[in-house]
Amino acid sequence: MADFASVLPEGDELLSHQEADGYALALVHDAEEETDGTALVRKDPGGWTLLSRVGGTFSAEDLHRLGVPPKLWNRLLVEPIGESEREEALNGGPGWPFTEEMALEKDDVAGLTDWERLLMASEILARRGCPFEESPLREYFQLKAWYEPDPDFDESDLTELERANLAFLR
Repeated sequence: MADFASVLPEGDELLSHQEADGYALALVHDAEEETDGTALVRKDPGGWTLLSRVGGTFSAEDLHRLGVPPKLWNRLLVEPIGESEREEALNGGPGWPFTEEMALEKDDVAGLTDWERLLMASEILARRGCPFEESPLREYFQLKAWYEPDPDFDESDLTELERANLAFLR
């Protein structure tokens, strides 16, 4: 059994997996639901962390949104991605544009991992140019074509709705 299997959702049976530089993409089967799915996990200093679990498979855009370095995508995905899909994932717009259009509710974030909630909150800041001191967030957003760090960024520049959504996510 892979050493990350303990962080898979309860009931998931590990069918196969691919590992690359501290990440693992696991094909799993939920016997109770009689469905197959995929889980993405990351090795952190304290052990493995579940980043996301989906009922189908992950795309390059999913891996990009979850912060997996692009150089690892083809090593993790069962179906290698082409250059056009890679470019689309890297250059696509923000992953959660609705956070500047509507007030978030519990249903909007149900099922998100802690990492996904952090990315959603950080994206609100990134759209306004937050330069991010934390390396993983800085590296993640620097891969986005739309991201432009602003050394004069201030959270007071956020709209009232963005501030409310940020508070909700934190």
